[in-house]
Amino acid sequence: MTIAFKPIATKEARERTTRHTGGTSVVAFTACKRAFFASLIVCALLPAELLAVGPRNIRFRHVSLPETSHGAIHAIVQDHHGLMWFGTRNGLHRYDGYETTSFVHDPSDPTSLSSSTVRAVYEDSEHRLWVGTDSGLDRFDPRTESFSHFTHDPSNPKSLSHNSVRILYEDSSKTLWVGTNGGGLNRLMADGTFERIIHNPANPKSLSSDRIRAIVEGRDGTLWIGTDGGGLERTDSEGRRFDHYRHEPEDATSLSSNRVQSLYEDDKGVLYVGTHESGLNRLDRASGTFARFRHDPDVPESLTDDSVVAIRQDSRGTLWIATDGGLCEWQRHEDRCRSYLHDASDSVSLSDNRVTALMEDRGSVLWVGTARGLDSWNLAAGSFALYRHDTGGPNEPSGNIVFSFAEDKDDGIWIATYDGGLSRLDRRTELFTHHRAARGNPSGHADDRITSLLVDSESSLWVGTFQDGLGRYDPKTGSFERYRHDPNDENTLSWNGVTRIFEDSRGDLWVGTHRGGLNKLQRKDGTFIRYTTENTNLSDNRISAIIEGEDGVLWIATDGGGLNRFDPTDASFSHFRHDSKDPTSLASDNVRVLYRDRKSRLWIGTRDGGLNRWDAHTRRAHRGEFRRYTTKDGLPSSVINGILEDETGLLWISTNRGISKFDPERETFKNYGEADGLQGDEFQHGAAYRARDGEMFFGGPHGFNRFWPDEIKDNQQAPPVVLRAFLKFNESVDLGQPITEVREIELTHKDYVVAFEFAALDYTDPEKNRYMYQLEGFDEDWIEAGDLRRATYTNLEPREYTFRVKAANSDGVWNDAGLAIQVNVIPPPWRTWWAYMIYGLSTVALVYAYTRVQARKLERKAEYNRELELQVAARTEELADRNRELEEASLTDSLTGSWNRRYLLQQIPTEIAEIDRQLKLEQDGEEDPAKGQSLLFLMFDLDGFKELNDSHGHAAGDRVLVQVRKMFLDVCRQSDIIVRWGGDEFLLVGKNADPVSAENLAERIRAAIEGMPFDIGLAQKVHLSCSIGFAFYPFDRQTPKMFSWEQIVGIADRALYVTKQSGKNGWAGLLAAETLESPRLLERIHDELEELVAEGVIALRDSRQRRPTLVQSLPKTKAGGK
Repeated sequence: MTIAFKPIATKEARERTTRHTGGTSVVAFTACKRAFFASLIVCALLPAELLAVGPRNIRFRHVSLPETSHGAIHAIVQDHHGLMWFGTRNGLHRYDGYETTSFVHDPSDPTSLSSSTVRAVYEDSEHRLWVGTDSGLDRFDPRTESFSHFTHDPSNPKSLSHNSVRILYEDSSKTLWVGTNGGGLNRLMADGTFERIIHNPANPKSLSSDRIRAIVEGRDGTLWIGTDGGGLERTDSEGRRFDHYRHEPEDATSLSSNRVQSLYEDDKGVLYVGTHESGLNRLDRASGTFARFRHDPDVPESLTDDSVVAIRQDSRGTLWIATDGGLCEWQRHEDRCRSYLHDASDSVSLSDNRVTALMEDRGSVLWVGTARGLDSWNLAAGSFALYRHDTGGPNEPSGNIVFSFAEDKDDGIWIATYDGGLSRLDRRTELFTHHRAARGNPSGHADDRITSLLVDSESSLWVGTFQDGLGRYDPKTGSFERYRHDPNDENTLSWNGVTRIFEDSRGDLWVGTHRGGLNKLQRKDGTFIRYTTENTNLSDNRISAIIEGEDGVLWIATDGGGLNRFDPTDASFSHFRHDSKDPTSLASDNVRVLYRDRKSRLWIGTRDGGLNRWDAHTRRAHRGEFRRYTTKDGLPSSVINGILEDETGLLWISTNRGISKFDPERETFKNYGEADGLQGDEFQHGAAYRARDGEMFFGGPHGFNRFWPDEIKDNQQAPPVVLRAFLKFNESVDLGQPITEVREIELTHKDYVVAFEFAALDYTDPEKNRYMYQLEGFDEDWIEAGDLRRATYTNLEPREYTFRVKAANSDGVWNDAGLAIQVNVIPPPWRTWWAYMIYGLSTVALVYAYTRVQARKLERKAEYNRELELQVAARTEELADRNRELEEASLTDSLTGSWNRRYLLQQIPTEIAEIDRQLKLEQDGEEDPAKGQSLLFLMFDLDGFKELNDSHGHAAGDRVLVQVRKMFLDVCRQSDIIVRWGGDEFLLVGKNADPVSAENLAERIRAAIEGMPFDIGLAQKVHLSCSIGFAFYPFDRQTPKMFSWEQIVGIADRALYVTKQSGKNGWAGLLAAETLESPRLLERIHDELEELVAEGVIALRDSRQRRPTLVQSLPKTKAGGK
């Protein structure tokens, strides 16, 4: 038999362990051959019963229930919603992780619980909750939260056989079995009656005892019955015939006692039988014999107590045994027990040693009922084994302040403590040996304050101390060498305070000191080479960590000087420091921890700046670019004490607020604290070690934790979410059905303040459950509620809504489906459909009546308006005619009716703009220049008009001018604009003209004037001639902006003058030649025209160059305009 180390134990139990260690005393050890270690080492092997695996650090959470501080928990059940139910001697209690609802017996209420002493609670396959009490069987009605009763009636053989119900069980055929204390077994029938199965003295195959304590169905359908006094019974599902297993005093393989209290069949089909005061039994079905397990006060790993009350196997395969002396974790493969007991000095120990009930919920929380309250514990948290110096016993570390670890070739872990020297944990036997300082002994170390450890490639153990320098223990020879600082010898250790010891890939040993910088040991002669701020450019003498890079360089962490890169080949240092102006620099110069992962990333932990990542490619390029991680990113603390990498690439980081599991790829943190089983929230820097097989060790001021990373399981159970209350005006409302079943709520206009209370049924750490809610149709997005469990809404508009709640457990696993409740807000009577129909009909009637009255008024008014409109229309037309006349008069010549200059000034910008647009298209290549448009400006003047006026008077001249205007209308095109320019001068503006058509038009006009007899009155007629000049806009298409249209009119007038000079009765046109390069062109046209023509700058076209037949070749068109 072996013994397990118990992390939580009473003083008695610890004394039991101490009394049976079998080790030698302190005095005896001082006489031992090896003087390396002094007092408190166990030189001889301890007895085999002290062998154990690492202890779980179980920290029970105490759940407070009403009236149970001194009341036993008899039964624990989780219903289909996830709510917990606890049967006690003070009633039935329902718990949602936050609040408790209690049900007790009320003599004045026949629907209350039959008795407040509840012995059994069970939910069947149809989700009916059954409660066994000392006064009968009750069935809970969740709608009314009341109970219906099934009690013993002596006159009714189909009633319950006895009112003291001890056990309830439903078998695979959905039959509910009721075990009583004195009335045997009862099978509940479909009609609500009971079939009784009781002991019959005359029938040896009947039930052996009517005091039923346990019922379990085996995987083969066998029903096992535990009785108090009759032993163990086996029967089929009908319960007609029983096989008995009883205690036989002469047979050590028989049942240890006939007083059976508990039964359990494990996942391998093995049946365990717990008895009252006679221990645990394991049945061998093939032989029908039992293996007995009893409590032995001399064997700490024996059964905790002989009174076994309950047995349960958890989801991880561990068998838990509730006894009257504590909780036992049964290790089936070794048949030994690890006990967990009440300790009055430990607030997280078991509430009481009398354990009365066990149950694991769907979230992997183990519930432990005791005689003095209820405890719970997260099964995953127990994977952090805890070792601490507690009582001074040999099978625990020699101190609690753990500074360092090292692993030897014999699978031993050396533990350096600051308050207890050195310990070694043999991982094969789980035994500790303790090694203390040998003061006054020159062959041993003199300081129990061990700060650093290393097992080198030659299996030597190197020990760094706080004030006694460095020591080397050779396990082959048992010798111990000491290396101390000698101020008179510069070849000795530079400082006696050793912080880190490191062996590089070349086998060189490096020693970091507290204030003496870095040392390299010369193994051949035992001397040291010192590297300090005084003789090198090391940034600081306080060395906190040393690691080797992939290129053989050393990375040296200093406390205050940042990170140093040391090249052993040339003894050079380069520094990487914090720069407050550079966010990519090192977060702090106080570097504590260095770690190089499998991807060659360098991780730097600091004392006050969090975690830094230095990627390999930037490091190899000597670029000091770091990625920082702080509490804002999820780290629990900015103080980093240790970094280790597991097999999956995750980093485990110890801090001053627990251990954090970090995923470097996803950059997420999962944090663990003291509540998860750690030695405390604060850890010691440098006290982190990963064994060769992957097991991890982290030390702090309260011992050390040991764990396998893959066994630290997060709670992956998405928590069910239930409605716990619905409130109106802060008062809970009965919705006529169980609140957990509510899926639809109807509200009226009077319910203008409503609230929902909800709960996530995950009991790992309810205070860390988180919530989000949304009222669809009202909230635009999800509301992050944190740990708040109530949502309040006011003045909801009449419509349909959906209230949704999502919840996450303490490990951040969300139930995204969550809870959904339809909320229908009914409109008030005045906002219903029929109300709106009445409103509509009434409105139509009012509108119709109003319309009729108004129609009559409008008809009368319309008649009046029609008369008025006719009058106004007539007057308006009259005014319009007058305005048109006035407008036309302002634009025409009063004598001839031709357009005047004012008209031309209004009209010409439009014509010029059109020409300019055409020219722009030509320049852009979008129009053919051959189709280019031009404006013809033709000036006309009568020859001899002054003499006519002088000889015949102005009346005769006026008559001539009127006839000239008529001639223009006959000769010109309809599109041509004819303007009386002044006196006897007329200006013709023609569109789409070219030189040839202009010449033809000029000739037609000249000929028409020449052949026209002008009637001057008094039967007199005269013959006159005319002079004509014309020019085009643009003057030159290559330079269209050379002249304005007003300047073109002047050029045309200059051409008319040429005609006058040439003898009158003719026409002349001035055109641009192919090349216009003459400066002052306009001035020269007026003053030096002959020279321009001679130079070929200007082309002169006149009637002297034309044959008379040319005039006849063009058709005449009726001229338009005035």
